[in-house]
Amino acid sequence: MNQLLVEMGVPSIIVQDKGTEFTSMVVLRWGRETCIDWHYIVPEKPTQSAFIESFKGNLSGECLNEINFSSMNEARLTLEDWQEGYNTHKPLSALGNLKPRELSGKTMMSKMAR
Repeated sequence: MNQLLVEMGVPSIIVQDKGTEFTSMVVLRWGRETCIDWHYIVPEKPTQSAFIESFKGNLSGECLNEINFSSMNEARLTLEDWQEGYNTHKPLSALGNLKPRELSGKTMMSKMAR
């Protein structure tokens, strides 16, 4: 996550639900250490975090619900492959039909031009 701060800049706030997928002591400690305001949506109000709900739906539907992992290593490798495909090959409507890496590249070029 620190690499994202270097590449994309420091957000003033991160919004998430209280689901177990993205909650851990490591993440909460990181939020405190970076002084990023951490906000949780109201339970049962997924429209408050439509982007993450869409992402979680994609992750579950395209990867997690499809595979019975036999080991942590297999899970890590599978998730790394899925993440690479999601970031480089899948255009997302929320990003103006750009792929996340395309948007990242445009953002970096814009910052370098300033």
